[in-house]
Formats: sequence, structure tokens, C-alpha cells
Amino acid sequence: MAVEGNPAVLIPCGIVFLLVGALISAKPNWIIRYQVWRAKFFLKAKYLPSKRTVIITRIVGFFFAALGLFLLSLYFMYYR
Repeated sequence: MAVEGNPAVLIPCGIVFLLVGALISAKPNWIIRYQVWRAKFFLKAKYLPSKRTVIITRIVGFFFAALGLFLLSLYFMYYR
């Protein structure tokens, strides 16, 4: 399997994705509060998130965490 570039970049990318994904999936209200603030500050609009927004935010967090684990396992399986 030929891979171009530096494989050591997989470690920081994997750690960042893992931490961000774990944070989003554990505390989705932080991201939702940011979305509400952004809507109020920049758009001068009232934004009321629904329960579905929380579920989708949590799913995105799990996806990011899984991507981080995949990148870390890819590094340790092929480049160690």
C-alpha cells in the first residue's frame, strides 16, 4: 500500500478528532449554545433548537470520535 506524505500527521489529526468528537457527543449543549449565540449576534435572529438538533449534534460527535479512532488505529497498524 503506497501512501504519499508524512504518516506522522495521523497522530495529531486523530487526537484532535477524537477529543472534539468526545466533547461534542458528551456535551452537545456547548455546541448548541454556540449556535444560538451565533444566530443572535450575527443574524439578530431568535434560534430555538429542537430535540432533533441535540440528537444530530451527538451523532456528529460520535462520527468525529470514530474518525479519530480510525486515524489513530491506521497509524499504529501500518506505520509502527
